[in-house]
Amino acid sequence: MIDKYKLLNNEKINFDKYSELETDNEIIKNIVKSKIKKSYTYKRKKMIASVGLLTLVGLVTLSDRNTWGYVENFVSHIETFFNKEYDEFDKYKFEGNKSITKNGLKFNLGDVIIDDKRLILSISLDYSDFDFEKYKITKKDLIEGLTPSTPEVTIGDIDFGEVGGSMTPRYIKREDKVEFLIIADLYSIDTDSDGIHDTDIEILDELEKGKDYNMKIKFKDFFVDNVSNYVEVNSMLNNIGEFEFNTTINVSNILNDLKVVEVNKVFDINENGMEYKLKIDEIRITPLSVNVTTEIIADNMNDYDLDIAKYNTPVYVLDENGEMLLGGGGGLVSSRYYHYFFELKGDIKKATVVAVVTVQREDDEKHFDTKELFRVEVDIP
Repeated sequence: MIDKYKLLNNEKINFDKYSELETDNEIIKNIVKSKIKKSYTYKRKKMIASVGLLTLVGLVTLSDRNTWGYVENFVSHIETFFNKEYDEFDKYKFEGNKSITKNGLKFNLGDVIIDDKRLILSISLDYSDFDFEKYKITKKDLIEGLTPSTPEVTIGDIDFGEVGGSMTPRYIKREDKVEFLIIADLYSIDTDSDGIHDTDIEILDELEKGKDYNMKIKFKDFFVDNVSNYVEVNSMLNNIGEFEFNTTINVSNILNDLKVVEVNKVFDINENGMEYKLKIDEIRITPLSVNVTTEIIADNMNDYDLDIAKYNTPVYVLDENGEMLLGGGGGLVSSRYYHYFFELKGDIKKATVVAVVTVQREDDEKHFDTKELFRVEVDIP
């Protein structure tokens, strides 16, 4: 039987009715503005609700196909999407370098990286032999809206099932191809087979250093948004077939370079008529990201509280120069835990975690002000 409270984790909060966010704090104002980019989250059946700002990455244009592409199946390296040198993450990558073609659609898997709580993939979809007439869709609609399903991921004996996350498209000029950076969440699993993720997991703590693990990544279908004949088109696209990739990973290098800084702080919060505590145990730093998990502690609060938004206390991270790291809120398994991921631009010596809360104006329900609650500074070894 499906837990009705757990089902709430599949719902998204609609912020469209709130026309703007106003604040005198320029840093907080800029964090909101910086997130308005071309990126979107997966629409998934088993998705854990995301509350906060989505992780976004920059897009760049390739100038040398021979340098950046694979020999047979051109898929950009993961670094391309992060505006990094093409070999900067080589020691953490595993080249999928695999291609599967079904019904005129060629699916290429490029780089594979296991980061802290995340799987990062570069993929491409080649539609040069795709039968647009058969699937009743125009080339323009496909280019602008084609999206693979949320992947199903298995690492060794750990079955994550269908995972959520974010996806950033990159359109290739003069080629019948679109590329994607996929960042899939690996911080929770479904333990009772009801289709809902219910238990947190630290994937890097579960995998042994020096050991190879088989990884399976499966995309079950595709869909296209914003077409007039949506139901008909997507029903046909779902019949293209499954695309399953198998590769081998080893987390030794990412574990060697993982840094965990203990914080162990609990803050009392009394805002918007809510009294609760916000706990931060640690900050985890990898060569790719800075990760913060917060825990909400409140009286008479169950793990699947009906109003998950009322405890939402977003955080962001500044480096030692006061520069804000790109990124933001991730998902949650229950209403107690929020995961935040921030892109690391280089070495970081100090991190400052800043927590804020939105306060609704008494005279205007469509406008909110932001208020800084606290800061936590930690040195990074």
